[in-house]
Parts: sequence; C-alpha cells; structure tokens
Amino acid sequence: MRGALRRAWHSPRTGPVMLVLAGLPLLLLVACMLVFPVLAVGELWSLARVPGYVPFPQTPRIVLAAILLAWIAAIALALRLRAIARANAGLDVSFALRQRGRAVGAQALAKRLAAAMAAPDLAIGDVIREDSGAGAWIETPTERFWLSVGAPEDGETVIGLAYDPGPDLRRRLSHRADRALFARLEAALRDAVIADPALEPVAPLR
Repeated sequence: MRGALRRAWHSPRTGPVMLVLAGLPLLLLVACMLVFPVLAVGELWSLARVPGYVPFPQTPRIVLAAILLAWIAAIALALRLRAIARANAGLDVSFALRQRGRAVGAQALAKRLAAAMAAPDLAIGDVIREDSGAGAWIETPTERFWLSVGAPEDGETVIGLAYDPGPDLRRRLSHRADRALFARLEAALRDAVIADPALEPVAPLR
C-alpha cells in the first residue's frame, strides 16, 4: 500500500491530483487563519459597542473551534522549532585551505577527508556532487552530519561540517543533536587536514 501511494505521488498523471486534493484543504485552513484575526478585531469592537451582541453569529462553532485549534497548534509548533533551533545552534564549522602541489577537485578531496574521518561507529556515504562543490553524509543510528567541500576558488577551498537532520520531520521537530559527537567529528576533520601534507589551512586550526 505504501509503495503504491509513493508511485502514485511521483506519477506525472496522479501526482498533481494528489497534491491538489491534499493541498486545497490546507490552503483553505491557512487562509481562514490569516483572515480570522482581522475579523476577530471587528467582532470584538462590535461586542464592546453593542449590548448583547454575539460574535460571529453566522459562523458555525465547529469552524471557529478548528481555526482556534489551528492557531494554537501553529504557535506551539513555532515555539518548538525555536527551542530545537536554539538547542542545535552552533553545530556547524567551516574553514578555508589551500592545496599544495597539484590541486584536486572537490569530489576527490571530499572522498579523501571522509576516509580520514572514518570510524567503526560511523556510516560514511558516497560523495555527492553539487553545483558548489561536493559533500558526503556522516551518520550514526541517531545523528546525521554533512561534510562539504567547496569548489576551488582563487586558490582556496572552503570545507565545512554541519548538523543536518535531513528530511525526517519528526527528527527536525524533536531531536537535539549530540554535541559531543559533533565536537569529535570536528576534531577529526581538523586532524585530517593537519595530517594531509597536500593541504594547508589559510588560518591556524589549533
């Protein structure tokens, strides 16, 4: 069942239909949420000026309840995302380096650095080429980090390491990254650069 739904979602024929069917109710709810505060101000003004006035007399109570619950959920989600963002702040590092001798491309350098950072408890993915360079995922069963290597520019290459929970919505909303693991990976990356005779940091790493 799950596989059939996935194939239907990616199908050029049924995918757009599913997107419309799933998106229209959500768009309608968002539109109601945006309009509701303006209407609420007007209703409160009428309530203050007209004795016995009943706010939203023509609106079904179930609609009002749905909009209020949606606002409460949106505020709770925003607060949750803010707390997670604060908890995971600072989990990225980058620095520039120069290559001695014959320079290699971003993919080759990313592969070399990833191999130097390898450990038994880490799963290092294949190098992925990007428009701005290349990179590789470094993962454990609970954590996910992105090792990036920029394309050489003006004789310098910028490499970086950052926490990235990926597309997992549950992890994005609830997971606090392992700072000790990030510190360990950052140290391993710095050690890999220092130990590589073909690499020269632009600024001291120690």
